[in-house]
Amino acid sequence: MTSLWALRRIGVAVMVVGLAAVACSPASSSPAVSVPGTTAASAAPVETSATSPAASDATTSAAPPSTSAGSGTTFTLVLADGPRAGTYEVTDTGQLPVCQNDPAREAWTATWLGPPPLSFIDSQAANDRDPRFLFKFTDEPDELAFSPSGEVTFTADDRGDTATLTWVSETNDGSYFDSQGNKTGSAEMGRAELTIECGSVFRFS
Repeated sequence: MTSLWALRRIGVAVMVVGLAAVACSPASSSPAVSVPGTTAASAAPVETSATSPAASDATTSAAPPSTSAGSGTTFTLVLADGPRAGTYEVTDTGQLPVCQNDPAREAWTATWLGPPPLSFIDSQAANDRDPRFLFKFTDEPDELAFSPSGEVTFTADDRGDTATLTWVSETNDGSYFDSQGNKTGSAEMGRAELTIECGSVFRFS
């Protein structure tokens, strides 16, 4: 797994240039991990909620309501088992292009940066490389980042102004990192499904 700490400085720039970076990167059949750090100013979240069978995950964290206009984009992450099993939903109503599409390559990217517990999601798909999605929890002393360890499937329901994007991975690996970026442990989990309801779509011409 690529060092997450080394890329923490990327910040919100990944949201605006994410798709362009995919277009320039070589095709790869192995999921790569690129997890920048999270800052409160990186997005304009209005809702962060978690529903989990584990008591430690039952507490929800909410960001202040946003007054920004625009169509909201909702990320729903369902984890079947493991240390963070449960359903997590976050919504962004800011003006940044959360969902991006390159029609020429049938490429999609969507990124979430927000407050804990689920503070980072990066999802990508294109016709010339394998789809992937990464996510990170930061509500514990050590960050817990996950990436797929097997095949990832992707589907897109493109409706023009809006879209529904779905990534599914049957197996995923997790790594704990301390505040200095040192790996402190590992975690395994089963199926992960990410569904993104894009309230708007930014398209590259």
